[in-house]
Amino acid sequence: MEAAFSCLYVPTLSHWHPLVAFLLRLRANPNELEMKNLKVTINNLMEFADGIVQGADVTFIVWQAGKVLVEDSLSGKATGPYERNYEVMGSDASVVVEHNRPDLTHLSITAAIV
Repeated sequence: MEAAFSCLYVPTLSHWHPLVAFLLRLRANPNELEMKNLKVTINNLMEFADGIVQGADVTFIVWQAGKVLVEDSLSGKATGPYERNYEVMGSDASVVVEHNRPDLTHLSITAAIV
């Protein structure tokens, strides 16, 4: 007894002509969620106690279109730029960073989809 098999081949974008793939991406919604790389840069994470530079703790949240992309905490001292990369489900829309250390006026935390 023979079994009958049928197979349906659905091409992916990588099988299509590059121009067709490009045009399909143009029509896509720019806010469509997909895996993205998010780079968070921290500058001047430190506290001063009696004139001595010490490490500090900070918790930050990266938002995009009302959705939390990343929530993380760091402890330590960073006088220069410190970068941390994350893989997130997001879009190419702009991001906003909030942190819990308004007392560290020199602290800078930025984020960007790369």
